[in-house]
Amino acid sequence: MMLTPQLFLQRCQSTSLWGEKCVLTFTLKLRSEQELRSGYSKHPHKEPWVLARVSGEPVSAEPLEAISPEHPPEAVVAAQVKAFKDCDFDVAYALTSPVGRAVAGTRERFKAAMQSDFRYQPILAHKHATSLHRTHSNASTYLEVFSVQSYSGNSNLFIWVAVRQLEGLYKNCWLVEYVTPIKDPEFIKALQIGL
Repeated sequence: MMLTPQLFLQRCQSTSLWGEKCVLTFTLKLRSEQELRSGYSKHPHKEPWVLARVSGEPVSAEPLEAISPEHPPEAVVAAQVKAFKDCDFDVAYALTSPVGRAVAGTRERFKAAMQSDFRYQPILAHKHATSLHRTHSNASTYLEVFSVQSYSGNSNLFIWVAVRQLEGLYKNCWLVEYVTPIKDPEFIKALQIGL
């Protein structure tokens, strides 16, 4: 779809080798006349259009109905963020990986720990969460940093780490391995998050 004479957008649905489905958006931009003139003779095959950005999103914006390899990590993390906002510990626990569950214990212990640990209070019943940074550190690990705003106006940073399960009942499903608050300014700087 041509948005402007200098900007073109193409969207396509894609399915990964392990079944994850997403919509990719490719944004192409037309090089300026100056860009084309400078160096065009050095690179006679230089194309006038360049890839400016690629982004991905879940195929469906609907809430997750079940854990499935079709759901990308962004959707799984977003569902857990919403579950914490709604204080829906059943859903939050269901979206936790077997490793995370082994650390947290039973669903009841998970709920009690989340409610009693002051570090996690800001994500429970929060007002708004904004994604600041997303990255895949490898093919099976996804990280997303959120700024979580409370109703009192305070903002806190949290990182969600989701891992694609390689075996077992949840093989090829993305599940949240852990959530942790970020306090270290050096860590924030390393992620290149402009705050």
